[in-house]
Amino acid sequence: VDQLRIIQANEDGSEFIRVERNGGSVLVVKDNDLQPKAARSYFIESVKRNKGEFYISDINLNREYGKLEFPYKSVIRLSLPIFSSSGERYGFIIMNVNAQFLLSQMEQTLVGNQLLFVTDSEGFFVSHPDSDKSFSRDLNPMVNWASEFESPSKIGRAKIKQTAQTNSSLYTVTRAFTINGNQQTAPFFLHTALSQSEVAALINEKRISVYSVIGVVTLIFVSVLLFVHRSNSKNIEQAKVRGESVAIIAISKDAIFSVDSAGVVKSWNMAAESLFGIPSQLILNHHYSSFEQLSLLGLESVLTKGGKQSTFTTPYTDDEKEEHTLLITASTIWGEQSQFSGVAVVIRDVTDERKAKDAIER
Repeated sequence: VDQLRIIQANEDGSEFIRVERNGGSVLVVKDNDLQPKAARSYFIESVKRNKGEFYISDINLNREYGKLEFPYKSVIRLSLPIFSSSGERYGFIIMNVNAQFLLSQMEQTLVGNQLLFVTDSEGFFVSHPDSDKSFSRDLNPMVNWASEFESPSKIGRAKIKQTAQTNSSLYTVTRAFTINGNQQTAPFFLHTALSQSEVAALINEKRISVYSVIGVVTLIFVSVLLFVHRSNSKNIEQAKVRGESVAIIAISKDAIFSVDSAGVVKSWNMAAESLFGIPSQLILNHHYSSFEQLSLLGLESVLTKGGKQSTFTTPYTDDEKEEHTLLITASTIWGEQSQFSGVAVVIRDVTDERKAKDAIER
C-alpha cells in the first residue's frame, strides 16, 4: 500500500487526510499539501457506491497535482464509502496499491514464448510486450486493443489478426480479472497469447513426438512379429523334422523305443513290437521293468543313470525259444535346460551276422 486517504464527498472532492509510504517510513501529509480529487474518475465512481460496496479502479499511473508522478508508478485503487451514523454520506476511504508486483506475478506465469497483454475495461493497454505501449491510456491514448488488432477482444479462446502493419496472427486466451466478485464490470482483462508461428512449431514438435512414438511402437510390433514368425517357422521345421523322424523310426527294421528319466516307456516302434511281441498300446506309459522281455536285457544302469552313449550285445530268447544275439545302443536324451530327460534305445538283431562271423572264424 503506497497511500491511504479519506476523501470527502463534497464539490471539490477534498482530501481530508492522506498517509503515504516513503521508503521504510509512513508520513502524514500536511494540510496545505492535500489536493482536490473531484475530477478523477475514481472519485466519480467511489461516491456512487452504496454502504459496504467496494470500488476497484483500473490499473493506471499515479498522478499528483494533475500530473503523472515520475518515475512512473502503476497503482490500483480500492475504495469503500463512509456514512455517518444517520446514514448521510461523508466520503470514502481509498488506498493506492502498487500494481507493479501484481503485473510482475502475472508475467511470471508465462511459459516459453507466451505473450501477456493486460487491458482495462475500455481496451487501453495496462501491460504490453512492447513496454512503450504499456499504460497507453496515460502515455499514448492512440494505442489500444482496436489499434493493434483487427479482431475485438472477447472472453475465451480466439485467433486474432494483428493490424496490416504486422500482418500476423496470435492465438489468445482471454480472462476477466476481478478482485471483488460483486463488481459488475471487470476492471481489467488478461490476454495470454502465442504467435501463429510458435503454435505451428509446437504442433510440429508434438507431431514429431507422436510420430516417433508410433515409429517405436511399430518397430517393436514388427520385431515381435518377426520373432513370433521365426519361432513359428522354427517350430514348424522342428515338427516337420520330428514327423520325418517318427516316420523313419516307425518303419525302421531296428527295434527302437525311448523311456523318460523315470523309466516310463514313451515310444515303441513296430520292429520293437515284432521283436518282443509287446503291442505299443500295452507298453506305452508303463515302466519298462514291468515287462520281463526288457528287464532281461540288462538296461538298468543305462536307463536309470543316463550318461554317454553305450553299445553292447546281449543274448535273448524269444517266445518261440529261439536264441538271438541283440546289439543294443542306448543314447541319453537331454532336455532344453541340459537336464537328463530319458534314454533312446536302438536294438538290432545281429544273430545272422554273428553266425556268419563264427562260421568264417571256424
